[in-house]
Amino acid sequence: MSAPKSRAWVEVSLAAVVENARAVARFAGTRLLPIVKANAYGVGAIAVARVLEQVDPWGYGVATIEEGAELRAAGIARPVLVCVPGRPDQFERYRQFDLTPAFDERESLAAWLALRPERPCHLEIDTGMGRCGVRWDGIDQVRGVPGAERIEGCFTQFHSSERADGSIERQLERFLTAVGRLPRRPKVVHVANSGAALRDRKYAFDAVRPGVYLYGGTPGGAIEPGKPVVGIRAVVVSVRRVRAGDSVSYNATWQAPRDTVVATLGIGYADGVRQSLQ
Repeated sequence: MSAPKSRAWVEVSLAAVVENARAVARFAGTRLLPIVKANAYGVGAIAVARVLEQVDPWGYGVATIEEGAELRAAGIARPVLVCVPGRPDQFERYRQFDLTPAFDERESLAAWLALRPERPCHLEIDTGMGRCGVRWDGIDQVRGVPGAERIEGCFTQFHSSERADGSIERQLERFLTAVGRLPRRPKVVHVANSGAALRDRKYAFDAVRPGVYLYGGTPGGAIEPGKPVVGIRAVVVSVRRVRAGDSVSYNATWQAPRDTVVATLGIGYADGVRQSLQ
């Protein structure tokens, strides 16, 4: 678009984001750790974080240090958890922006816990997702790390939270077994994404991590659909009458079955509307 609302635009309802957040919190019965990675799924991380302050979240989850730094620059003071595993060469930037790292192997965790002054961190446990995290049955590798009792948080990722195939129950059992072998239960245990948070309170623990539901998506099994958050709008640039049998647009793929009124909108595939939708 060349100017606001001149041709086509996206409208975002921040009020709907808040409604969706409150719905998750009511069902889960615990605090939220909203995921605002990828610019809050394209909705706008700063705007979303600011409006979600009214629901008193535990903190916010991001994927990168840069995303966390953006929230800090906007004045967000709550904990910001960088969910992608941290490494020692990033420690200075974590501390610069007061971000909480997540770790998935012994060496980086040990190096962080050895720093002074002490800073919080979270430990990811792989219970079946297979992307990141200390394997649940290899948790003893971090059990003896000096300072392991100071790990603030612990979490896992469910790979099929929307499916009733027993996998979420198996993953939860693995997770609890691993947490039980740590020197101390971390203060903030969190396992539930949107799908699990809206499935059963037994997955709530100390916080839940809603993502897609906040922005209007509804995972399978959710008790209620999320409120629509994003709308695409376009100006009607032309209205005309076509006769029965007349074709419209490229390749004449649509023909009027009867005399019809056709409106042309100021939006197309250059704006991201796929040609396959015609």
